[in-house]
This record gives sequence, structure tokens and C-alpha cells, in this order.
Amino acid sequence: RLNRLDRCVLVVTGDEEARFDPVAAAPNAVARWVQTPHVLPDGARFLPLGAPPHAAPPLVPREFSWCFAGQVTHDRRRAAVDAAQAIPGGVLLATDRFAAGIPPDAYSALLARSQLVPCPSGPVHPETFRLYEALEAGCIPICDARTPTGEWGAWWQQHFADRPFPLVSDWAELPDIAPSLLDGWQAQANRCTAWWKNRKTQVARDLAMDAGDEPGATTVIVTMSPIPSHPSLEVLSET
Repeated sequence: RLNRLDRCVLVVTGDEEARFDPVAAAPNAVARWVQTPHVLPDGARFLPLGAPPHAAPPLVPREFSWCFAGQVTHDRRRAAVDAAQAIPGGVLLATDRFAAGIPPDAYSALLARSQLVPCPSGPVHPETFRLYEALEAGCIPICDARTPTGEWGAWWQQHFADRPFPLVSDWAELPDIAPSLLDGWQAQANRCTAWWKNRKTQVARDLAMDAGDEPGATTVIVTMSPIPSHPSLEVLSET
């Protein structure tokens, strides 16, 4: 059906295993945006995962040196959690599956009370929502150069060459780099927040440019996932 469109902007999301070919799917696309790409097609734009629309975290003292709340289901996450526990003053809320932890608003509040956020990779791709949730909350994220299946350092260099937050290949390094991050936390956290605000602004500008300046003449088509809540429109309405 995409082949029938004379002109479109294609946005591919949720394809962590890179099974979808955005070029073959929409040969007439004037622009292509790809989330969690393994290799970005020529001319395509990279779309960061971004953060879910949690409530804005409150302005409270940063009483925790670090926090991790989420599933610990593979070696990279286990290594990150083990290393983080050597840093005093942190909070660990581990679960054994996705979305089994504390409510979103409570998670957002926890981030607002924390300084550092270890962001181990997902099972397939190194990029995670946790990175952007940490940035939204004013924390310093510490990201993963590896996944359980291999090295992704070049990927970070391609898409985040100007990042102001650290990247680790070996989580055993975390207790060694944490003290300097905590000592200069406020200035470094400010740099991270400013970088993320600028990145979001640039994405919005580029997408607006690709979509054109006639919003009344634009049709947005959003495909729905066959998840248990379907055909509920709750997720689509939130999006």
C-alpha cells in the first residue's frame, strides 16, 4: 500500500531487529526516519527513541547517587547492576520482565531524586528508553557500548558523536568513573540537559521540513500493533 503513494514521509519505529526495509517499502518517500537502526539507509534520518510522556518530575534534592529500576534479564544488565551496587547511596529496583516495576509517575520521581542512571543495553539494540528518561529528569546517563551479542561503539559514534554522557564497554569500570561524575555532577548534568533539548529541537525542525508547510494537506497513517489491548485506541491517543 505504501508503494501506491506518490509522496510520503516514512517513519519506522519499534524495529529493533531491523527486519523492515524502509527503502523497498516506500520507494516514493521524500524522507525516511528510522528508529533503532542497525545501519541507516542512505539519506535516511535517525529518530531517537525519546522518552514516554511521564509527568514532569518534581524539583527535589538529589538524594541518591544513582538509581536503576527495571528488568534485569540478560548479561549486560546484570553486569551493570552488579557494578552499580559498588557505588554508595544508590537505589536498585530490579524486576524480571518489562513493565513489571513501579508506576511511571513514581519512576519519574525516583529519577528526579537521582544523579546517575546506568543505561545497559536492551537484548538486541544498545539504545533504550532509559537514556532519554534520565535526560528528561536532569540526570547523567551512563550508556552501554555493547549488547549481549556484540560491540556497538561505532553505532554510538555515528549517531551520538557529540554526546556529553559517558559510554562504557565494560560495566566493571562504573565504580571507577562514578566519583568524578558525582564530584562535578551539576555542571555535567546541565550539559546533558542542554544537549538533549537541542537534539529534540533539531529533530522537530527536520521533521517539519520533511513534512512540508501545509499541515492541512497532510494525512497521518499510524499502524497499530497486535498487542493484547488492541483495538483499544488508548496508546494511539497518547501518542
